[in-house]
Amino acid sequence: MLARAEKGNDMTLSTFARGLAGAAFACIGAGATQAETYVYGGLSYGSADYGYTYEIASSETEFSHQGVGAFLGMGRSFASRGSLTFGGEIDIAAGAWASDVELVSTTPCIIPGDACEGSVDALMTVRGTVAFEQAGWTPFLTAGLAVGKVSGSADEGACGGPCEFDETRTGWVVGAGFTRPLTERFDLRVDYLYTDLGKPEFTAPDSVTSAAIVFQQLRIGAQMAF
Repeated sequence: MLARAEKGNDMTLSTFARGLAGAAFACIGAGATQAETYVYGGLSYGSADYGYTYEIASSETEFSHQGVGAFLGMGRSFASRGSLTFGGEIDIAAGAWASDVELVSTTPCIIPGDACEGSVDALMTVRGTVAFEQAGWTPFLTAGLAVGKVSGSADEGACGGPCEFDETRTGWVVGAGFTRPLTERFDLRVDYLYTDLGKPEFTAPDSVTSAAIVFQQLRIGAQMAF
């Protein structure tokens, strides 16, 4: 009789263990998501900020410019937990993001026909994403690394010769946005990215220095899932 009781207890424990394991696997399965790859692209309104300082006189000139470009990228969702989805994106943007000649009343931007210029020619970002799914739309946060092609110039008189930079800079990027379904496969996509590309170095760094180049994008386009 005792043996039958012990056998019954073993069966009960075994059944309970199998049920607990099944519930655990069910929860894990519910938390995971099928990986999804998507492409996206559209138009980008970009704005870049500059600050050039003539070291001898400690005079600084600040200016900015705006322009329109385009972007194209690819993303992939890796996993989800509840309403959160984790993924990654990589994209490239290019456009008419160059300033006019900035002529002001202080060195290093004071010589007519020379003055100061700046340009962001292209930008690539590699970012992680966290999306929060809600009824009808999906906001997301993003952050990662950026690589940008930048160039600029100041008065040659301030440097005693060529006074410019032309570099590929690395930096960081943060942003936010949302998607909203348009059709079964296409979504509307809107996002904002803030990128810091650090301080480029002029050909005469003892005469003129640059502040960190900050580049902001407001982007609107479409996203298509595979």
